[in-house]
Amino acid sequence: MKKVLIIAYYFPPLGWSGVQRTLKFVKYLRNFGWEPIVVTVGKTKFSILDETLIDEIPKDIEIINIDDIKFKDVTDKMKSQLKFYVSQSLDIISNEKLKQLYEEEIEKKFSELRGLLLLPDGNAVWANNVIKEIQQKVNFSEIDVVYSTSAPYSTHLIGNYIKKEFNIPWVSDFRDQWINNPYSAFDKNSLRYKLENNIEESIILNCDRVITTTSISRKNYVNSYNLDSRKISTITNGYDEEDFKNIYLEKVNKEKFRIIHNGSFYLKRNPYTFTMAIKNLLKDKLVDKLNIEIILNGQNDSSIIEKSMSILGEDKDILICNGYLPHDQSLSYSQEADILLLVCGNEESSKEVYTGKVFEYLRLKRPIMAISPKESLVEELLEETKCGVNVEYNNVEKIQEVILYYYNKWLKNEAVEIEAKNIEKYERKVLTKKLADIFSEIS
Repeated sequence: MKKVLIIAYYFPPLGWSGVQRTLKFVKYLRNFGWEPIVVTVGKTKFSILDETLIDEIPKDIEIINIDDIKFKDVTDKMKSQLKFYVSQSLDIISNEKLKQLYEEEIEKKFSELRGLLLLPDGNAVWANNVIKEIQQKVNFSEIDVVYSTSAPYSTHLIGNYIKKEFNIPWVSDFRDQWINNPYSAFDKNSLRYKLENNIEESIILNCDRVITTTSISRKNYVNSYNLDSRKISTITNGYDEEDFKNIYLEKVNKEKFRIIHNGSFYLKRNPYTFTMAIKNLLKDKLVDKLNIEIILNGQNDSSIIEKSMSILGEDKDILICNGYLPHDQSLSYSQEADILLLVCGNEESSKEVYTGKVFEYLRLKRPIMAISPKESLVEELLEETKCGVNVEYNNVEKIQEVILYYYNKWLKNEAVEIEAKNIEKYERKVLTKKLADIFSEIS
C-alpha cells in the first residue's frame, strides 16, 4: 500500500464533532489502497474526551502523539524571569496601589503578547513542536502523500513545512472556511486579519490539492485566490453505516414528544427563536408541558443556555442539557427524536454551512427541522433528501407551525415516514474513496 501521513489535532481519544471526519477517513482508507499514519496531539488541555472512538481505529494503525504545551505556561515563565530583574524596584515601591497597577499592566502586556505570537491560532505552539520532532518520528522516504486537516488552521503549517522540506505531495483539507468563516468576526482592517489572510493564501497556493466540505466554500476559495478549479475538490461530511447497525429506529415514541439537538450552541448560533416558539405553544395551550421534552446533547455556551431558559421562564424544566455525550450514546438518544433540531443561524453567511451532524440526522430517518436562511445549503439538502423542512431563523410563527404539525402526529400515534432519498452518497466509505482517488492522482 501507499502511505499517507495524516496531520490532525483532533483525533481519538479526543471527542467533539471535529474528530469524526478524520477518524472515518483513517478507518476506511485501507479499503482503497492507502495506509494512514496519524500525527496528532498527545498531552493537551482540551477537555472533551470520547474513549469509545478508539475502538474504531484499526488496531495496527501507527499513531504518533506529540504533546501540546499551553503557551500561557511559556509566557508565564518568561514573565516570572523578567519579574526577577525588577524585583528590587517592586520591593522599594511603598504605594501598594501603584504596585498593583504596575503588575496589572505587566499581565495585560503579556496577554497581548500571547495573542500576537499565537499565529495563526492557539495551537501554533503544538504545530511548531510537531515540526521540531517529526523528523525523528517519521521516515519520509516512505511517505507518498501528506494530508493536513483544519481546524486548527495551524495544522497546515506542518503540511507546508513537510512539502517544502521533503517535496512530498500535500493535500490541505478545510473542514471550515478560514477567512470567510461565517462564525468568525474578523476586523478586515486589522493586522491580524491581513496576516491570517496571507497565511491562508500561502497554504492554498503551496499545497497540491485543496479540499472543502461544501460547494460554496470551494467557489469562495477559487474566487478569492484565483485558483484553477481543478485544484480544489469538495468532500462533504457524512454518516458511517456501521454506527447505525445496533440502533433500532422506532417509528413512534410513546413516552414524550421529544425534540433533540446534537452539537454545540456558540457565538451567533443559538436557539432563541426556537425557544420563543415553544414558549408560545405552551402559553396558548397548544402543547401540554407534561408531554414535551427538549434535549440538548453537546458542549454549549452557558450564557446561551441561560438565555434560552430565561425565555422559557417557568417552563424551563422541559429543557434537558446533557453536555457532551460519547458518539454512540448521542446517536442512540437521537433515534428517539420526534423532531431532530438543526440550528445554523440567522446571518446570510449561514447559507454556506451544513454542520456535520446533518448527515447523521439524514441516516436516522427522523423528521428534521432546520433553522437557517432561505436558499441555504441545508434547505437544498433537505429538499433533495425529503428528510425535513427548513425555516428561517426569525419566522417564529412557522417554527411553531412545524412543531405543532409533528406534535399532533405524535398525539395521534401516527408514524411519520421519511424518504431519505439519495443519502447513500454521504456514506463515509463513499467519501473516503473520493479522498483516496485524490491521493492517487497527485502521488
